[in-house]
Amino acid sequence: MKKNNCLPSEINTLTNGFEKIFLPNNKNELIKKNSIKKQEEINKVEIEEEVGREEERNYLTYESINLDEYNIVNEEVRGKVVGLIGSKGGVGTTFIASHLAVLCLKKEYNSKVVLVDLNLGNGDIKTVFIQTEPVKDFGDLSSILDELSDISVKNVVEDTNNEISAIFSPNDFKKVEEFQEDDIKQIIDILRSSYEYIFLDIPNNLNLNSTKAGINSSDELIIVTLPQFLSIRRCDC
Repeated sequence: MKKNNCLPSEINTLTNGFEKIFLPNNKNELIKKNSIKKQEEINKVEIEEEVGREEERNYLTYESINLDEYNIVNEEVRGKVVGLIGSKGGVGTTFIASHLAVLCLKKEYNSKVVLVDLNLGNGDIKTVFIQTEPVKDFGDLSSILDELSDISVKNVVEDTNNEISAIFSPNDFKKVEEFQEDDIKQIIDILRSSYEYIFLDIPNNLNLNSTKAGINSSDELIIVTLPQFLSIRRCDC
């Protein structure tokens, strides 16, 4: 019987043209493959963790941006405009507008309230709150309509004894002619950034620029009328 000359560390194989495979080399190959496989798994885990961290960073960044935008919107003051217009003259629009402004100031403590008389040329709000002619009025803005700003509009606001801020109607009819509808709307819009409530005493003549501006600028419009035929009929206009 012929002896097998294979070394203990060798085995015969029928693959690849009867090549000899040495066990020590085969072990190294297996160790190398296992090491590569383990490293690939480690790399895969690290990649997944990095992707997760990146998604978390993107989420936090996205949330932060939205929060900043939300805060900016909240910090911006946008006052509410309440317009009052009578179905005809003499129904008490100025009286109700004035008392609503005072009531709002007392009920909404620390709120900033301003009352604006849009009856340019013949307004009566000044007679409700002051007994003398106002030092400043709406007409003072007629010469700076191209340069209207928060400061210039605040300069014509008068503080009354009732702690109500008001913009009174001018007595000079020449100043009234300078105001266009867009000018008055811009003034009201500027007031929104400084006051929480803006009450407008609007004239009942629908052809006036101040009437159009007051109606179109109001968030809420209150029509003042009396239980009379002529007064109620005009509410359909």
